[in-house]
Amino acid sequence: MNRVEQLELEFGNDAWQSVIQLAKHGYVPDSVRPEIIREEQTQRLSLLSAIKFSKWKGKEDDNVYLNRLLKNATLVLPAVKPTPRSPELQKRIEILKASQQNLEYKQMVSNLSQPSVKPRSSSAVVSGLNFSVTVFASVFGCIFLLRNIIPDILVRCIIGLVCGILLLCIEIFLAVRAVNKEETKSKAN
Repeated sequence: MNRVEQLELEFGNDAWQSVIQLAKHGYVPDSVRPEIIREEQTQRLSLLSAIKFSKWKGKEDDNVYLNRLLKNATLVLPAVKPTPRSPELQKRIEILKASQQNLEYKQMVSNLSQPSVKPRSSSAVVSGLNFSVTVFASVFGCIFLLRNIIPDILVRCIIGLVCGILLLCIEIFLAVRAVNKEETKSKAN
């Protein structure tokens, strides 16, 4: 069956009723009449039969004109049947789609900054050394600076320890606040 034989004309209601009346009264070619009777419900006629009918209608003298019959007719094209894909091709398409989606995702998140992971153990050691150096420096500073004002070394050591403990509390407060800020930043991202 070639492509022209697959094409069909679908008539409007009024035009199809006229074609059926012509077929019932024998006013159509004998080769077209069985198809009209067979396709009475679908209101379709093959394109080749319509061409035969138009040639015959051109020879006959009747009140039914071909242009009136074909006025509301539409050409029905056959549906294209897709060829089945091979499994290898389908697998390759899936792999390509997955890689394309992965690439698009990477491009989408490329401008987001990666959270920097700082090692906790070394920063804890450094903080501990910083606290102890602060306490010892404040004690020795008070002993050295207050030697001309306060002659007793025990009193100077106590004043130095109080200053050192005060600075230690301030540093612990600042360290806890920095850790808290860092945690809120990581939760926000």
